[in-house]
Amino acid sequence: MRRPTRTTGSAGRAAARLALCALVLAVAPGIAKAGPDDATAVAERFCALQAKGDDAALRPMLSTALADLLSEAEERNAIIASGAPDEKPPLGDGIPWRTFPDVTEACAPASVRETDNATLVAVRYRIAGEEAGWKDTLVLRRENGRLAIDDVMYQLFPTDTYRGSLRRFLKDSFDQ
Repeated sequence: MRRPTRTTGSAGRAAARLALCALVLAVAPGIAKAGPDDATAVAERFCALQAKGDDAALRPMLSTALADLLSEAEERNAIIASGAPDEKPPLGDGIPWRTFPDVTEACAPASVRETDNATLVAVRYRIAGEEAGWKDTLVLRRENGRLAIDDVMYQLFPTDTYRGSLRRFLKDSFDQ
């Protein structure tokens, strides 16, 4: 007596591949790039926390590298402030989360753009009573399964030859 043999046709192989793809997508969602909705949500939270002036709540949104740089800058700022109490230290006006320290009437995500190594979210600001405003750009990188703010690139104006950013400010303010 012959034993029945099992054959898998091309339909069976295609179904197996499809099931494997579905499993990979379900198990490893952090591998995929961030979608625009994720980046927009990060920018909206960034704007809301800035409006409240809640620097402490912004910190968990930062990448490890930016958080470390900020902590180092604050330590150096404290040393400068204690050594010259009559002079304003580099962070005397607080952390420069945006191009201008003015109180803004509006802060909202304007656009999202993916690059090879980051997600860039333009954030539009408007000052109360002013028609014009400006746009800064949040640089988001995936870290520990979430999008983290790795830098804030300040508005570039036509006469600028230097692109300012939060990282650059934190470094340059203490190394001159």
